[in-house]
Amino acid sequence: MITDYIKMVYKEYYKDPSKYEKYIAKVFKVLEGRLVPHIEFEEKEVFPMLRRYPFIDELIEEHRISLETLKNAGEKKEMVEKIQILEKLAENLQKHLKKEREKLLPLL
Repeated sequence: MITDYIKMVYKEYYKDPSKYEKYIAKVFKVLEGRLVPHIEFEEKEVFPMLRRYPFIDELIEEHRISLETLKNAGEKKEMVEKIQILEKLAENLQKHLKKEREKLLPLL
């Protein structure tokens, strides 16, 4: 799961920050590569069928926030800021996935 990957990254980072600075750009690429196709699929294939449910707008907004957060993390210069943003992203994604499991999946 993507949130497990993020947690692993920042857990390892805190053990030896200098070791991970050269890899952080790759981490953002991996996250983008996993998030973007998921979001595109849901917004093009799944959500249009379920527009009548108000929580769909919430999920779409959460997608926008996740992508914006990921972009902002990549633009930060300080490694500590990038890791803090990744932690926040993981937290937001966990809440989003819980909402999808509880509200979206039962409708499919």
